Amino acid sequence: MPKAWVTKATQLSMPSPLEQAMEEGVSLPALQQALRYSCCKERLGPELASVFVELSASKRTLDFLHSHPPHSIPASWARAVAGWFVSNADANAALSMYRMHVLDIDSAALLLDLSPPSSVSSQESPAARPLRLLDVGAGDGQVTAELAPLFGEVLATEVSLPCVRAIRKRGIACERTADLSTLGSRHFDVVACLNVLDRCSRPLDLLADLCRLTEPRSGRVLLAVVLPFSPWVECGGMGRRKRPEQHLALNPRAQWEEAVKELSSLVLQPAGFEILKISRVPYLCQGDASSSVYTLDDAVFVLRLSPELNPLS
Repeated sequence: MPKAWVTKATQLSMPSPLEQAMEEGVSLPALQQALRYSCCKERLGPELASVFVELSASKRTLDFLHSHPPHSIPASWARAVAGWFVSNADANAALSMYRMHVLDIDSAALLLDLSPPSSVSSQESPAARPLRLLDVGAGDGQVTAELAPLFGEVLATEVSLPCVRAIRKRGIACERTADLSTLGSRHFDVVACLNVLDRCSRPLDLLADLCRLTEPRSGRVLLAVVLPFSPWVECGGMGRRKRPEQHLALNPRAQWEEAVKELSSLVLQPAGFEILKISRVPYLCQGDASSSVYTLDDAVFVLRLSPELNPLS
């Protein structure tokens, strides 16, 4: 497992019930007890508490854990050797290791007010649901593929060449670019940016790009951020990394609720977003001999362009 994940997961004290559930053969009720989706609404304050949506582990979450068992020791050694030469993202994608799970399709549909495919009539043609999704920094496409059935058109972007190849193998269109201006004046109904803000060098510029690419009248941004906020940028092999060029003045030791308040008031709202929904979800990563599964604490925001800054709304 990449060292940064191990360190962060240890710092966040992964709930022991999850480890116990994995060791005993996890069931859905046990998983729902072990994973944290709730929060203290009083700490959020009345405005954010009113838009908090409590999700839960689902059969899709359970399926992810069952279909991605911990890696063997030899596989982990091979991954460690690959990490001497290339970045964590490149190594994981090239070796198809350490798959990740953020949202299942039903949770995403609930947050985005969309109908999951299972509820759409078989007589309804795909043309009746031509929503466009852009997934920025899509990794190996695991999460993109989970969201894709909700949309008629899906485009991903990635910097990592092994990730781009993995995404395209899934049948998803992908552009290899770190410069979102290459997408021109295109607009998307949903722009997803999942666990990228804390791993890019210029997060404020990224948020501005998300604003620009979102359909002005009815578009939504689906943003996931690991909290508390602890940013760094990968710089190739041997675990090399650097600080972002743009600094966000957020408390790296804040509790989840306080971190949500800070990110909302100091970053997202000044960037031109209105917060429609917030959820807390575990960011799961396939495990290894050290831990059967790794987890970090994510905040998922559904945003729209602020009416004050959007004349077309």
